[in-house]
Amino acid sequence: MPCGGQPGCPTRIRTWTNGTKIQCATVTQSGSGGPHCRWDGVLCQGISFGPLREIFSIDGASHPGHGCSVDVAYGRILLKLSGEVLAGQEEAIDPEAFAPLAAQICQLQQLGVHIAIVVGGGNLYRARRGLFSQEAGDRMGMLATVINGIALVELLERRAVPCALLGAFSSVPGVEVGDGRRARSLLADGKVVVFCGGTGQPYFTTDTAAAVRAMEIDAQVLLKASSVDGIYDGDPRIEPMARRFRKISFDEVLHRRLAVMDGTAFCLCRANALPIVVFPMRRPDALLQAVQGREIGTLVAENLATE
Repeated sequence: MPCGGQPGCPTRIRTWTNGTKIQCATVTQSGSGGPHCRWDGVLCQGISFGPLREIFSIDGASHPGHGCSVDVAYGRILLKLSGEVLAGQEEAIDPEAFAPLAAQICQLQQLGVHIAIVVGGGNLYRARRGLFSQEAGDRMGMLATVINGIALVELLERRAVPCALLGAFSSVPGVEVGDGRRARSLLADGKVVVFCGGTGQPYFTTDTAAAVRAMEIDAQVLLKASSVDGIYDGDPRIEPMARRFRKISFDEVLHRRLAVMDGTAFCLCRANALPIVVFPMRRPDALLQAVQGREIGTLVAENLATE
């Protein structure tokens, strides 16, 4: 290590991966286990250790050396969560059910990744045909996403993750109506931005809200948490021989008429060349792996050969 590798060495490091700036970390030596990296006092887990691609910076001076290398493929993400990620077996909102994903969001935030979240409301309300008009049902669903947004912020803040809750409309205290400029400012300040209320208009799904918000914040990818582990050429729950795609182009999805998200949302992503990653929401570390660019779930992007 550049300053002698002494225990408690206060070396401050910065790394850049694919042009993404990662926040400062402190590298310390711990017995025979080698260097450990701590972001804001939290020991990183599931992060690779290896040679730095850039340099150490100690009190403003640059020093070459080795330490912690963090591979981050995406520096700003829009995470689309269904309401089901909050649901337990008996409760519509169960903190324990969300805990594994919350831990990953916490780690990514500490790594300096800008995270915005759009949450659905299906755990609280799902319209049934004929019970209400679509407009009334959609507005009720929007209110359900506000409840989920409040819950998400509370659960993340318990882990000391700074958050801001932005809504498509003013409904309850604590929900700020904000545009893309406001969201980008909050992200730059290191806060996780949780969007609720969908688009604020009936007839549009929270998938469409996710695509719109992704454009507004200049996200590099839309990450869609799913109950299955990617996009298949059939329904894997009823078709055992259904094939999962590792990579597929926007055009091939349309050609095969595959279900990725609602059509409006998908066309928005395609028109703006925004990659989509569909990943399994319940698999341990799946979100971390997706942000690191590892093969997890299915990647949809322009001009990809189908695999």
